[in-house]
Formats: sequence, structure tokens, C-alpha cells
Amino acid sequence: MPDITGDLGRRVWVTLHRRRGADPLWTGKARPRGQRPLHGSSHAGRTGDCGALIQDEIAWGADRKERAFRWQLLTDAEIGLNGGEATLTKNGQLLYARILSPPGAHFVVASAYQEPPQHPNTGFRQLVLEHSASTDETRIAVLLSTRPVQVVVRPLLSW
Repeated sequence: MPDITGDLGRRVWVTLHRRRGADPLWTGKARPRGQRPLHGSSHAGRTGDCGALIQDEIAWGADRKERAFRWQLLTDAEIGLNGGEATLTKNGQLLYARILSPPGAHFVVASAYQEPPQHPNTGFRQLVLEHSASTDETRIAVLLSTRPVQVVVRPLLSW
């Protein structure tokens, strides 16, 4: 993932869980299956990297009754919430997070504290999306950007 906001960009880690307490499906800074850098658009004459779309798709088993998942981002930035949108602020820089899918999902802020022997994560917090799916397939798409940008969410197979 490109360093999209100086100090903010270097500390972006994303973890996707099928449910709370489950082993992560993916975590880290390396590019997961559904992470696509966004490049500056021609509007307003700006160029260069401006963000990333992080996307995954889950096909739930037909016998699967519980279809809850948790997506989280660990940060030491301040987090402001507005439903499915969040603003991360650090050292005068802004990073915008917006849930593009699933519809109706919203962000919450959670503690990042870890019990010993893990590192305690002092000064960090989590931006969290927890949601329960009602269909056999779920698409999770979160846009991280340094300025407002419009993207089209497409199936991962079309990337």
C-alpha cells in the first residue's frame, strides 16, 4: 500500500475476522487479495496516490447460521465517527475511511489494549466495522483516502 499520508499511512494495519474472537482471515500491511491503490483523478487537477480500496468477499456456507464478521484498523490517530464514515487525524493530516459495502454498516471505535505477554498497544485504538450478513455472499469494501474520491465497487474477480 502506498504511503498515503506520511505518519498516518505507515501505521495502517487492517484485520478481517469472520467473527469476534476468530482467527484473522487477513491482517497486515502487505497487499491482501482485495486491496487496490487509487490514483489521483483528473478532477481538480490533482495527481498521485490518494488512497486505497480494501475489499473482500465472503461466500457463507448454506448451513452456516452465524454470518457475523469484524473488520478493524489499528491506528494511533484520533478518530471521528459519522455512521459509515470516519476521519482519522494525526499531526494535522487527515485520512478518510468510508464503508462502501455492506449497506447500512457503520464504524465504532474500540480499545486496542492487549493483555501480556502481547504488546499493550498504548496510545492506539481500533476503527471497527462489525456486521451480520443476511445473504449467502457478503462484500466488505472500505475506502481509505486523503481526499474525497468516488470509486466503483466491482466484484473481485473483475479486478
